[in-house]
Amino acid sequence: MEQQENFEKIKSMYQQFVPPLSIMMETSERYDLYSAKEVEIKNRRYKEIYFGSVILKPKYTGFYFMPVYLFPEMLNEVPEILKKLQTGKSCFHIKKNDEQLFKAIEELMKAGFATYKKHKYV
Repeated sequence: MEQQENFEKIKSMYQQFVPPLSIMMETSERYDLYSAKEVEIKNRRYKEIYFGSVILKPKYTGFYFMPVYLFPEMLNEVPEILKKLQTGKSCFHIKKNDEQLFKAIEELMKAGFATYKKHKYV
């Protein structure tokens, strides 16, 4: 049941950005957010840009967060409690229900959203 709680908690954190972000997928096991704005990144045009997801798995909750992929310098601000759960450039596997960890995730989301706004991705 812990992973279901983790999923719901991260999903509710993402929901604070809707709108202006848009839901691209919402199921009982997955929630994806995009910015429905045409952007250009490295001389390539995109009709929308991915922001992040939360995915429910049996042994962990996947927290996917594109701003740290596009702006790797953001990882310098990520607290150690979250950084040690990083499994890819923009993926974190959350296994425990920890308030300090959720606070770090929420701060990262806010920083990522501010970065997207600054670059006119939102």
